[in-house]
Amino acid sequence: MNRIGILGPGRVATVLATGLVAAGHEVGAR
Repeated sequence: MNRIGILGPGRVATVLATGLVAAGHEVGAR
């Protein structure tokens, strides 16, 4: 978890974007 703090907001944005894309694909698959 410390890595997120070190890398900064960029890392957080990437994780959130990935999560949204994954959720979108799951909903689309249904």
